[in-house]
Amino acid sequence: MLFACALVPAAEANPERLRTGLRSLAAGRAARALAAELAASEPAWTSGLGDRYASVRHRCAPRTAWRSRGLSELLQADPVSRDAVATRLEQWLIAGGDRDRLAGELEAALVHARTPARFA
Repeated sequence: MLFACALVPAAEANPERLRTGLRSLAAGRAARALAAELAASEPAWTSGLGDRYASVRHRCAPRTAWRSRGLSELLQADPVSRDAVATRLEQWLIAGGDRDRLAGELEAALVHARTPARFA
């Protein structure tokens, strides 16, 4: 109750700053949970990327001689990619979590994590 009463002046003075601050408190944990869900499920990638899924999978998923693996397998095997996705999701959540921007954020995280520095 004390915490809620302390927030009233901040909410009246600058409500957007308060919303952003509160989102940032939980964003890291929520982003890690979303990254874990993406690592566990290929349908989560399909849902998150939408029309971009095939393109991102073709460019970023690891390949074998027989097939191209999925993006969830990439996150399970590559901690750099997993951390990049979690960091990008955290920033996305702090900014408001606009669903229309999710596919672009996921794609950017993977492309930046998987592109060698000499090509970036």
